[in-house]
Amino acid sequence: IAEHLQDCIPGQWYSVASLLQKIWDKDPFELRPVHYNIRRDSSKSSVLRSKWDSSEGEYYMGLLSSSLYEFGLVSLGYEGQELSQTHEGKNPAAFMVTDLGSAVLSTQNKAKATAHTTHPTDSSPSQANGTRSLVLQPNFELLLLHTDMPTLYSLLPFAQVDQVNMVSRLTLTRSSLLRGMEAGLDIEKILHILAEGSQKEVPQNVAYTLRDWVKQYKDVKISQVMLFEVSSEAAADEILASRNLQKYHLRKLGPTLLIAGNDINLTDLRRAFEKEGVAVRITGDIVARPNRYATASSRYY
Repeated sequence: IAEHLQDCIPGQWYSVASLLQKIWDKDPFELRPVHYNIRRDSSKSSVLRSKWDSSEGEYYMGLLSSSLYEFGLVSLGYEGQELSQTHEGKNPAAFMVTDLGSAVLSTQNKAKATAHTTHPTDSSPSQANGTRSLVLQPNFELLLLHTDMPTLYSLLPFAQVDQVNMVSRLTLTRSSLLRGMEAGLDIEKILHILAEGSQKEVPQNVAYTLRDWVKQYKDVKISQVMLFEVSSEAAADEILASRNLQKYHLRKLGPTLLIAGNDINLTDLRRAFEKEGVAVRITGDIVARPNRYATASSRYY
């Protein structure tokens, strides 16, 4: 049935009868060729067709109504109702291949086309099917159409996992996106990851909403540093230019203000300053990490 659905235009309605007719015309006995035990040229018998409709035909309609519909690959329509409505207990009269269904069927088709040229020892799914595995839908759902662990791992920091299987499902939510921001990602990096793995462009409504969610994110980074008040701007520039002091990673905060992380050895830094001819005065209580740095307390002049 998949090969016939591949010929359908996504978003266009077709009658189920026309699909069954295509299957009947091509190979009506594909499911149970031995069961019928008849010659090919007798396949047009009206009695046989009636029997086929009540068995194989029902099976194909069952595929449409169950697996294909539940996975979102097709939409179904019923007689006497709007095409988009469903009716439990009735066979569908019409079907439509969705964008997701088109992507899945296209992936399957490309996988078959490249199977003959793929080296037998090549076990990479992305190399085996020659296409991107990610489908990003306008409803923020992410589908990995086959096992693609690198792409899956790249999505985990900012996507909510719903299912990990042969076909994995994830969802972009506000909380998952903010979690990704807390992990150090920014919106441009997230959109790049989505675009890089997706079969199509990131839907505009998804990109817009993600950017809107990011506006709600606020953070502040707190770090403990050492502050150096230098006697003049020229002296500050000389200190920064000194090769002997570069290992302490001093940074300029203002014309006469320098800072450094508190993970430096204060005793070593003081000696380095003195070797450069810089007098050192330590003011206030400096709290250093235990068992590693010298601690200066009270006031030194």
